[in-house]
Amino acid sequence: MRSRNQLIYFVRQIIGEEETSGFYTHVRHGKQIIKVPNYLFKDAPAEYPEIRISPFITDVEETNQVRLKRMNRLGKLRHYTATFQIDIYAPTAPMVNNIYDIVDHRIDLFNDYDMVKYGYNASFKEISQNRYFTKLYNSQSFNIFRILIDNMIINQVSDISKLGDNTYMINEDGLYVQTTLPIHKIRIYHIINGLKFSNGKTAYNEHIINMKISNKKMLSELEENNVERITFDLNIFYNMLQKRNPGSILEDVHVTSD
Repeated sequence: MRSRNQLIYFVRQIIGEEETSGFYTHVRHGKQIIKVPNYLFKDAPAEYPEIRISPFITDVEETNQVRLKRMNRLGKLRHYTATFQIDIYAPTAPMVNNIYDIVDHRIDLFNDYDMVKYGYNASFKEISQNRYFTKLYNSQSFNIFRILIDNMIINQVSDISKLGDNTYMINEDGLYVQTTLPIHKIRIYHIINGLKFSNGKTAYNEHIINMKISNKKMLSELEENNVERITFDLNIFYNMLQKRNPGSILEDVHVTSD
């Protein structure tokens, strides 16, 4: 994750599905499916049912930064706990509770996914120097979110023309891997179950470590016009990686002292 605005965007996807006209949580109520819109703060006129998201009630750095070095790139990894307030409004108590149940279930699904690890097999063929291909692992059958070779993470690229040392590309045809490392030490991680963001990545991929609900309250008595309301806090433990570019090498520097 690169920014807090990105986290807000992900939270909206966690609460509901992104469509061309906005974000909606699909809820079965009685014999019909209703689309419940979710908004940030008060960015639209009230319409019931609806969900209101108030981002970053708190956003606290939890641990000291960690310096990382991967693929010869430096970065700083910081961990945070962010709290979002979620308010659900509906005309009736059964409907507001039904919406809450769906939202709660969606949060669980983003948290609860299963990971399967695969290794090297005879389907890998060297098609050119240091470049391998297998049609076994393809984008139609596998949701690959990470590949390691000899315990080093290799980077994904979007096109075969961009393949370089220690990168991979997956499409409908199969998996292309270019590496100077021993290919038989490859480890392929595949995600099943749970929910993913619109970019096909899991919460874990996007550096969301954990989510949980707290401080759930029924506040209908505080609302006017017979509106039912449930409010709760969504606490998210996440990290952000800040890339750092190494500076140029100093040469012919002379230090003198008196």
